[in-house]
This record gives sequence, structure tokens and C-alpha cells, in this order.
Amino acid sequence: MKVKLQSVQESDAEIFYSILKQPEFSKSSFNFNTIQDVVNWMKSINKDQQKVYSIIYNNKTVGMSTIIINQNRKFIGEFGFFIDKNFCNKGIATNTVKNLEEIGFNQLNLIRIEIKMEITNKACERVAVKCGFKKEGIMKKALKIKDKYYDCYLYSKTKQNVAPF
Repeated sequence: MKVKLQSVQESDAEIFYSILKQPEFSKSSFNFNTIQDVVNWMKSINKDQQKVYSIIYNNKTVGMSTIIINQNRKFIGEFGFFIDKNFCNKGIATNTVKNLEEIGFNQLNLIRIEIKMEITNKACERVAVKCGFKKEGIMKKALKIKDKYYDCYLYSKTKQNVAPF
């Protein structure tokens, strides 16, 4: 299976919008009401703070992934991703996280990578565990979606062979 990440294109906005409207993404932190909202968000991305990629599987855009660089600690990045429900359970998310790790550790020189997920998101938790991330704990009320706050699990992975500070 070949999963590729490529820089997002404005033409992907409609695909992202349709994926995020699937019921499985009702607790997504993305809150787009229109395709134009997605386009506007894509145009507003600060490329020094956030890397955004389309997830390509068999030459089709099936989701989106992000690396958000912590602006207070630029050696820390947070991964996020979503995949069309019709392409779940094919290993795409696992391969996406492995690709993001390669970018994060080797291109962006991150030392620590985090994945945060709402505590009922078992699929995301399985991906984190499969990719060797370790659970650090629960972040209380750390995710805001619309007007509600949700608890999150925090998983992390650190770059190997880095001298301690």
C-alpha cells in the first residue's frame, strides 16, 4: 500500500469539507460551515507554524494531516489527521503517522511529537499505539468543539539518540 502526503491544494477543499461532514467527525475541532470556509482556512495557514498535507491513497485524496509546531517550544510538534470513513481500516492512518514522523523528526528537526485525541476516539488511539507513541495521561477539558469541552488523551514519541539538555 502506498500512502503519500502532499501539500494541500485549494482543489482539495471540497473533499475535506465532505469528509468532515461525515457523522464520525462530529467531534472534530475543524468547524467549517461551507467549502469556502475550508478554502479561507487553507489560505490563512502560517507555514512556519503549521504543515498541512493531503493524504493520497491510490492517487485519490482521502484525508488531511497536519503538524502544528509549538511556538513556545519549536522542538515539539503535534500531529493531527482525518481520513474518509470509506477508507478506514486499511492502514492509511498508520502509514500517514509514519510519514509525518519522517517529516517531523528528519526535516523539521522536532525532538518530541504529540498526538492528542478525544478519549472516545479509539481508532486514533490504536494508530498512536501501533506507531509506538506512549500514553502520558489525560488532559482535562483540553479540546473545545463548538461550545463544549472534552477530555483528551495525550500520546507522545521522542526522537531517539538525542542528548539530554
